[in-house]
Amino acid sequence: SVKASLGNLFAGKDASPEKKRDAFWTMELVNFWLVAFCSTCFICLFQSFIGLSFGEEYVIAFGIVIVIVLNFYTSNIRQSVWAFRETMGFFHEVRLITAVTAVLNIVSCMVQTRLWCITVICNRMDSTIRIRTLTNSCLPTRENISNQTQPKK
Repeated sequence: SVKASLGNLFAGKDASPEKKRDAFWTMELVNFWLVAFCSTCFICLFQSFIGLSFGEEYVIAFGIVIVIVLNFYTSNIRQSVWAFRETMGFFHEVRLITAVTAVLNIVSCMVQTRLWCITVICNRMDSTIRIRTLTNSCLPTRENISNQTQPKK
């Protein structure tokens, strides 16, 4: 429903660039607070929930919880940027990010497994976090999204 509302905002002729920018920053703030709150709750409650539900022998190490929460945070903190990118049609600017991320992720996993014999789950999540951080520089910046009104052709 948020993307539909953004589409209506961008399709309307009466929407000024300031109104679009305000909508972006409002959505960014709400998204940040939701993701930060959920991440904090996961860190605080993850091990307790597993201990109560399945037993203390199934509780995982706190370092793994941190990796899981970082993976959650990095994948969800950019949702507002992605929503604006999709509704404004910025597909040409980011067309290779998915392929580059996948290749870097596979190479990183292979190197880490060879060098450190890290378990597969932690290795995948850890390398995904690093690759997302690297490829974030390829995404349109928040300033570009909030300043542009038409996608480039």
